[in-house]
Amino acid sequence: MQHQPGAPLPRSDRVYARRHQSSNLLVVCVLLLLLPVLAGCANGSSGYLPTSGVSPGTEQHGAGAATATPGNSFVQMTDLGGFRNQLSAAFSSDNWSKVTPFLSPEFSFQGVNSGGNRMLMPDSEIDLSMLYKSQGHWSQSSEHQVAIHFCDAGSTPLNQQMGFDGGGGSFILVGIDRWQGFWLVFWAFQDPNGGGDACATS
Repeated sequence: MQHQPGAPLPRSDRVYARRHQSSNLLVVCVLLLLLPVLAGCANGSSGYLPTSGVSPGTEQHGAGAATATPGNSFVQMTDLGGFRNQLSAAFSSDNWSKVTPFLSPEFSFQGVNSGGNRMLMPDSEIDLSMLYKSQGHWSQSSEHQVAIHFCDAGSTPLNQQMGFDGGGGSFILVGIDRWQGFWLVFWAFQDPNGGGDACATS
């Protein structure tokens, strides 16, 4: 029998209509739930944000090696002797990109060529990079040259200091300390007169 407009639907047709509406509503709900997931896939987002550094209070123990850990911008070494060897190799490579992972996020630099001001990050890193790139080949200095620059080291222990001679005549003294449990270069000082320019003793 044909349904007349305005007349109530037969019971079987009403049941079918309700089921059809429920199915449509279910499809819409599923699509709404999947929409954020599909949008994330389309944008290539995995929800992972790389971190830089280590969470405060983190300290690792053991010999430690130069970092190759994804997401970290600095080396992670807890062994001072190993850190000194790695820093010497990096500084002597004449490749600035190998030096930057050894600098603390709190690194400061006093460069005489830039007016003798004590600079903080990020200016300190920029200023040191300019000096590093302009001075030709770098090599680790003798312990004697480090010791005679005691007046530039403040309270930093001697075994946490290192010196480097540049081919252009400058000497750089660096101070090493712990940052979040790892050894890093905290400060550097430039002596434009070279490593033999001792502190005044009188």
